[in-house]
Amino acid sequence: MGISHKPRWNASGQNVGPALIAVLGVTALDLFAAGQVTQGPRRKGEAKNYSGRTGFPNGTALSRNRANIAASTRQFEPAATSHRH
Repeated sequence: MGISHKPRWNASGQNVGPALIAVLGVTALDLFAAGQVTQGPRRKGEAKNYSGRTGFPNGTALSRNRANIAASTRQFEPAATSHRH
């Protein structure tokens, strides 16, 4: 008995039209989206300047002060050393 190998695609070419329409549709959508992105910002007025913000809720001075207090009160244990003789 022979083994039948059937292709997974429609050999008559009936799927070519819908596939081509799908590819062209996605290409058009991609070109539209690319055009929207490259137009630049659409904000009115001048951009806000956030360069003075630190990201710390109470400012950097308080954060550094707390870090210094924590470091000065921390008890350090001597590192374990290995003695080779």
